[in-house]
Amino acid sequence: MLTDALVVSEPGAPFELQQVELHDDLRPDEVAVRIKATGVCHTDLNFSKEKSMPELFPAVLGHEGAGIVERIGSSVTKVSPGDHVIVCYTCCGKCKYCLRKETAYCDLWFQYNFGVGRLDGSKTFSGTADGKLITSHFFGQSSFAKNILVSENGLVKVDKHTLFERLAPLGCGLMTGAGAMLNAIRPTSDMSVAVVGAGAVGLAAIMALKTLDQPPSKIIAVDIVAHRLEMARTFGATHGVNSKEQPELKKVLMEITDGRGVDGAIDTTGRPEVVTELIRSAARRGKVVTVGVGEVCRIRPSKRLNTDKVQLAFGVGFGKYV
Repeated sequence: MLTDALVVSEPGAPFELQQVELHDDLRPDEVAVRIKATGVCHTDLNFSKEKSMPELFPAVLGHEGAGIVERIGSSVTKVSPGDHVIVCYTCCGKCKYCLRKETAYCDLWFQYNFGVGRLDGSKTFSGTADGKLITSHFFGQSSFAKNILVSENGLVKVDKHTLFERLAPLGCGLMTGAGAMLNAIRPTSDMSVAVVGAGAVGLAAIMALKTLDQPPSKIIAVDIVAHRLEMARTFGATHGVNSKEQPELKKVLMEITDGRGVDGAIDTTGRPEVVTELIRSAARRGKVVTVGVGEVCRIRPSKRLNTDKVQLAFGVGFGKYV
């Protein structure tokens, strides 16, 4: 079938609305979803310029989709035609991590979500008017298309009365911030936590603390925009740090924590110098989680990094080690 999609032909090229061919023959575990709304994440923008991955292009990106199930494969049991769904990342559903409901640690997470097609490399989009093959399944979905195929493991059924434009950001931005805070930092009342970057992801991390009976004693928001810091305070931050006015991050964090350091920190910027300062500001057994996609996160999936203080999380990583 023909469908509309935003296509990036090469790294740095503009997003262009084109008609593409969707091979809509469902595999047993696949679901056809009509996208009604999608968020635009900085990860989409960053990858649209990613020169180190030429195999990604021409690309249909997007990973914050929300829509309506139109058809289901023969083995699908979690959703039915007509269901409203959020489209998030995909996992195998069978490895030990998936069976523990730690799906972001899935053995095949990177292949499913950062591959250039299905797991076996096949494409769902056949090409544009100029005949070029298009990659698909960015984060298992490629939601910058009107119609997509996605594994049922990448879908969350939601209430039909909620607006799609409110649902779409839950697929990545809000889930990333909240998940990094609750599942990677795992805050307790005697901890101090810091969130660098009070955009959607950072604010989601702070908002998630409201779900706890006893939130951390100190919740520090760091940003360069004053109104974001004000918003962070309304969502529960106890301290706001404008890093334009107070550029020495380690010094400020150590002062706020009475010299003890920060027990848990989340970086949403992806800037190596920020992560370095957070590591230097960490308390004993402190943890630093980065969910920003920048130079610090551009590590090939084959590489692994484990240290006492640093835990890296990609996009919807929920504490995914890279």
